[in-house]
Amino acid sequence: MALWSDRQNSEQALKTQAQSSLEQLVRVTSDNVRSYLQSASQIVKVNRANMGSGLISADDPSGQLLNFQALLDSVPQLNGVLVGHADGRFVFARRDGPGNTERFTRVIEVRPERRVLTSTYNQTGTLTSQSSEANDYDPRARPWYVLAQQKPGEVVWTDPYIFASSGQPGVTVASSLTGPGGPFVIGADVQLRQLADFLTGVQISANGRAFITDGSGHAIATSRAWPGEPGTGVPLLSEVADPALRALLDDNGLPATREGTRWYTVNGQQFAAVLRPVEVQPGVNWMVGVYAPTTDFTAGLNGSRSPLLFVLLVSLGGSLLAWPIVLRATRPWPNCNARRPPTT
Repeated sequence: MALWSDRQNSEQALKTQAQSSLEQLVRVTSDNVRSYLQSASQIVKVNRANMGSGLISADDPSGQLLNFQALLDSVPQLNGVLVGHADGRFVFARRDGPGNTERFTRVIEVRPERRVLTSTYNQTGTLTSQSSEANDYDPRARPWYVLAQQKPGEVVWTDPYIFASSGQPGVTVASSLTGPGGPFVIGADVQLRQLADFLTGVQISANGRAFITDGSGHAIATSRAWPGEPGTGVPLLSEVADPALRALLDDNGLPATREGTRWYTVNGQQFAAVLRPVEVQPGVNWMVGVYAPTTDFTAGLNGSRSPLLFVLLVSLGGSLLAWPIVLRATRPWPNCNARRPPTT
């Protein structure tokens, strides 16, 4: 009886420790996700203020590219920065090449006739190629432009979609305003691949998984591959989830929010899960979740180290790396070190 009681106490202690680790993991991951995404909103707000005051001309593509490339040099979370006009003009700069150390820019002019100038630069800022081939891209048809025009003056977020320029999934944060040349929309692209890379580095346990989803239930990122076939675009959790995650979804395919750790059974196996909403922008909520079978928590009973003991250290390391990025993302950006694009 004493041995049985000791074992029960040991199992309960490990479950308590696992619960604390899971909750801390979700908390720290949420902070990283929030800081990662909010930088894009900050950039949009700064650009909107600069263009609204005339500090940066909304009708000067060269000046905009200087600013955009300085932002890309300074803010790792950004994948691209852009401006789209009501007459079809477009200015865009994004990361490019191995390690995202190169740059891709595109300028579309419509007066006196439509002209497209696409340029690439190496990691030192040297122009490596330039093309004036025709391109039918129209910013006014893109999700970020349509959504921003529907809510003038607000900072809006698109649902995850595939970027036309890079073919990678991401979200665009955007805001519309009107200048001397007419209405236009400012935007910033955030690739979801970086969030996936971050979660991949968060080792929970052999059978556990961390994930990020938005308010529509998209499977934005996961710490290990989903069992379902993702298909094209950004899949929904309901399309790729394993049985343990599917048990956490409501009838709309969204994780049902519940405070604290949830212990539940799927196919005779007990799991623990923690979900935490993340407000990335007022009115825009994503969610971070983590779940794992309880057998992973009690692996330490045979004398080996529990696989969750190091989770907290890994997570805190990621958090500490994020804070310098957050601090840099809230400062004004000088143009003095920007790559200088050719005059168009």
